Amino acid sequence: MVTIIFNSKLAKLCNAGGMVIYPYIYIEADIDATPKRVMRHELIHIEQIEREGYFAFCLSYYKQVLQIYALHGDYNRGFLRENDFEEDAYSRQYTEFTSRDIEILIDNNIQWSKTDRRFYYIDSDSSSSSSSSSSSSSSSSSSNSRWGRWRRLISSVSIYFIALLFMYILSLIVNN
Repeated sequence: MVTIIFNSKLAKLCNAGGMVIYPYIYIEADIDATPKRVMRHELIHIEQIEREGYFAFCLSYYKQVLQIYALHGDYNRGFLRENDFEEDAYSRQYTEFTSRDIEILIDNNIQWSKTDRRFYYIDSDSSSSSSSSSSSSSSSSSSNSRWGRWRRLISSVSIYFIALLFMYILSLIVNN
């Protein structure tokens, strides 16, 4: 399951409106301040990953970043528009949500309001007013799901940093 995290310190640290480390989407802003184009952009990356496969996507994405770095000496150009995956996401970020996008949003209890032009949580009032007895009975299952999410996050971040290390080593080889 793809998980969307708002007000992300990681996205803020990377100076990104949003970023994907599959299966997580990190959004810099709070839910109601997130522009639709940012969410759509990151959901396009999810689509690309699901279409290409995670490892194939990572290899191709970072290969392009490295090639752009070798040509221009600037990693940012590879993470921005000069990468085929980014070019695709930027060109489609103003299009409507796909059925898969809506499925991911619903899985995260998120809905886009066309009239208010903002995202909001579905049933946010009813979920916060649950009784203490039901929350204590589900605490063990939620801690297990949290552990699963942490485990997936750690493996995803590990692969991400291995890819960055690989890019760095290749850049040293290219520069020599």
